[in-house]
Amino acid sequence: MARYRRTGSCTSGSRPTGKSGGKSLGWFTTKCDGTFNLDAYVSVPKGYWRLYSAGSSDYRSGYSGSVHFNRTATRITGFDAGPEPVRKGHTSTSTGILQRLSGTKWVAFGKQRVSILFRAKGKKSWTRSGSVKADSHGHFTARLTAKQDGTWVGVYLASGSYVDAESDHDYVDVR
Repeated sequence: MARYRRTGSCTSGSRPTGKSGGKSLGWFTTKCDGTFNLDAYVSVPKGYWRLYSAGSSDYRSGYSGSVHFNRTATRITGFDAGPEPVRKGHTSTSTGILQRLSGTKWVAFGKQRVSILFRAKGKKSWTRSGSVKADSHGHFTARLTAKQDGTWVGVYLASGSYVDAESDHDYVDVR
C-alpha cells in the first residue's frame, strides 16, 4: 500500500520539509506490476506532492521525491437539469456556472467549453450529449432533447494550467 501525500502549499509559500507538513489523502493499493491510478478531490491542488509507502516484510517504508503541481482549480456550481419531470422528446435544459480559483476566491471562468454528459437509468457508461460555451460570467445553458430517464452532468475538460471540473449529478425523470 502507498499513501499519496501533499507536502507543501504554494499559497502559503512553504516548501517540502521531509516527512512533515503533509496532508494524507488516504490509502490505495498498487497493481502487481507496481503501477497505480489515483483519483482524489483536493480543493486547492497546487503544491508539492509525494507518495509514502508504509513498507512490508519485504520492503522498507519510504517517501518518493516531491513533484510540484501548479495547475489552477476549477469547479462547476449550481448545476441543474430540468424541468422535472420532462416529457419525452421535449427539451431538457442544463445550466450552471464555471469558475476558477484566483488566490483564495472563486471567480467566473468565462468563454470556456462545458460538455454535457448523460447516463441512462440502469446503465454504467456516460455519453456526451452536447457542449456549450460559458458566457463571460461563467454561466452556461445547454438545451438538449430528453429521450429517457437518467442523470445529467456538466464537465469542463481543462487544458494547459487548469484542472478538470465536474458538476453535481442531476437525475431527470422523463415521462
